[in-house]
Amino acid sequence: KYATRYKDSDEEFHFTNAIKFIKKVSVMCEEINHHPKWTNIYNIIDIELNTHDINGISELDFKLSEYMNITYNEIESD
Repeated sequence: KYATRYKDSDEEFHFTNAIKFIKKVSVMCEEINHHPKWTNIYNIIDIELNTHDINGISELDFKLSEYMNITYNEIESD
């Protein structure tokens, strides 16, 4: 299992940005048919990636993680 947290240290990543992130990433999740476990509290998004079929991390997890990092950086820089 891979877990990560997206939160801006200077509090600029507000709730609306967190929701933008979730909405944009959810489209990719549907496209690749791979869905993370995630929670959102205000500007904090906790995400767990795991491929249940193999009970571990797969190429889809790495692909989604990379996309999440790019998306987070894009939203944060807006």
